[in-house]
Amino acid sequence: MLRSRSAFTLVELLVVIAIIGILIGLLLPAVQQVREAARRATCMNQIRQIALATLNYESAHQHLPLGMNIPPSVSGTTDDELFGWNTHLLPFMEQNNAYELLAPRPNATILSRATDPTDGSAVIEVLQTSLPIFQCPSDPSRDTLNRHRPANNAAIGLIAKSNYVAANDTGLARPKREPGTNRAPNGGFDGIEGKTLSAFTDGTSNTILFAERISNAIRVNTNLELSGGALQFGTRGIGRANDTHFGCAGRINYFDDSADNDIADHGVSSAHHGGIVVAACDGSSHFISEAIDSFYSRNPGVTQPPANAVNFGSWERLVSINDGQNVSILD
Repeated sequence: MLRSRSAFTLVELLVVIAIIGILIGLLLPAVQQVREAARRATCMNQIRQIALATLNYESAHQHLPLGMNIPPSVSGTTDDELFGWNTHLLPFMEQNNAYELLAPRPNATILSRATDPTDGSAVIEVLQTSLPIFQCPSDPSRDTLNRHRPANNAAIGLIAKSNYVAANDTGLARPKREPGTNRAPNGGFDGIEGKTLSAFTDGTSNTILFAERISNAIRVNTNLELSGGALQFGTRGIGRANDTHFGCAGRINYFDDSADNDIADHGVSSAHHGGIVVAACDGSSHFISEAIDSFYSRNPGVTQPPANAVNFGSWERLVSINDGQNVSILD
């Protein structure tokens, strides 16, 4: 009489385990892709909300916010921490309490507010509070403070990290005019004035206002340093425009192994495969390929833009507000 089998043999069990392992190996990359697609969609929505807050600010004030709030009383070499465009957008992001406490008045700096004997400790607490809208969900660093860009003054310490930077120039990011020249930054934000939309003669839908910077965009002698990114509320002084702004020098997702890494420190980068998320001046958000044509990708090592805008690549044309070399952000 035949006996019925009550269990798998060892060989059969091993075969089943192997098949399950193969299926998991096939499904895991697809699951990771779906998760990254969701994170990228969140990032695109966040940068779009930042752009819309900027447009609401413009509607209320008839100009964009200053990239850096440089009080008339400070010198051109001050290392006092300065409020940036991001602080001025707080009332348009449902962050009125934080804005009122920071009180970025024309003659105030981050340092003067953080050392105020009345409410300085509360100001520092706000400066170290991370706002989710400024954090890209794909960023590999979970640190909410920017340890790569500590405040110059020990009284402040660390400031909250951001992954979003404002368009400043087609060269390196800088606050005012280029040293030795009379050329002002040709991006949407600088430390001279809050620009009006009429200055965007290339068209608001064809001009990039914001982009992103990953926290590990900085390499020093092949050693990865986390918390490169940007600062959430302002800059560490007049010479630190790149704390909240970007320039086009280098190329998208440029990583340098040299000790002097200004290009990556001023540029744009992301953890999204193949490119970065940007927002245009019309409030729309887009994904830009890292392979986009750029003057700097054609001229490695150069940090200054060409004298003639005709030589701009598509990347520089999208950042410049009035070069006359129109290119669609969707091209």
